[in-house]
Amino acid sequence: DSAWGMGGKDTDATMVLGELGEPAIATGFAAGETGQRMVRMLCSYPTNRCQFVWTEGETRTNYVLVDTAQKAQSTITVAGLRVTPIHIAELEAVIDEEMAHTSCVIMGGSLPQDAPPELYARLIQKAKARGLPTILDASGDALKAGASALPTILKPNRDELETLAGTTLRTDQEVLRAAQALVQKGVQMVVATVGQDGLWVVRPDTVLYAPPLPISPLNTAGAGDALVAGMATGIARGWPWSEGIRLGMAAAAAVCLTPGTAICHRDDIERLLPKVQLETKGAV
Repeated sequence: DSAWGMGGKDTDATMVLGELGEPAIATGFAAGETGQRMVRMLCSYPTNRCQFVWTEGETRTNYVLVDTAQKAQSTITVAGLRVTPIHIAELEAVIDEEMAHTSCVIMGGSLPQDAPPELYARLIQKAKARGLPTILDASGDALKAGASALPTILKPNRDELETLAGTTLRTDQEVLRAAQALVQKGVQMVVATVGQDGLWVVRPDTVLYAPPLPISPLNTAGAGDALVAGMATGIARGWPWSEGIRLGMAAAAAVCLTPGTAICHRDDIERLLPKVQLETKGAV
């Protein structure tokens, strides 16, 4: 498995949680030899536990092409497994059971074929009923439906924020206005990543900007998922929300230092953590 890297948003985050030593339960749909490989990789960290619903087909493989000369990359995504209503009911039952002993629920990535786009919204509502904080990082219809359920934290990139806003966001001010609109609807915090320009944090009473860390990235794939892992770790450990963002920023930068996807080293995270800056900005 050493020649392979993790590729899904939540599984990426689980890899980083494993590196941070934060206990995590990974669940979702899995199938075939690729699914078995995925479980082996996740469970290579002793603090990770897997509880997947197994389906027919094959967990998909994505290909990340990194141009080291141009410092650019592309991702080729192929179709994956298919699910039935029975599989979806099984997953919801697993999540219901596991929520009884969790402190934060991360949801993200694309949904498989035949999964209803409102699945994340239903899971967010289940978590809310238990008083559990949620972090959503998705795209397309699943993002729209999930955002309407008002997760605790929403982590869109610029493209995903444009999907929610229904318009192109060319300036920082437009990004902030779109994030503020989501907060006004009831999302507690929007963490909007804007690529090489860093990220913005919008809460009801706060606007913060975090500039990118001064590194030379080898591969940025999985960096946003590391940010989510850091925020979830902060929640699980009872830290102030800003400290979770700092940890996530350091983990995201550490991921960029390795050629693998969502692979990072705790030593790099700890070295980068003091370099993270959070700057308070004026009202939107």
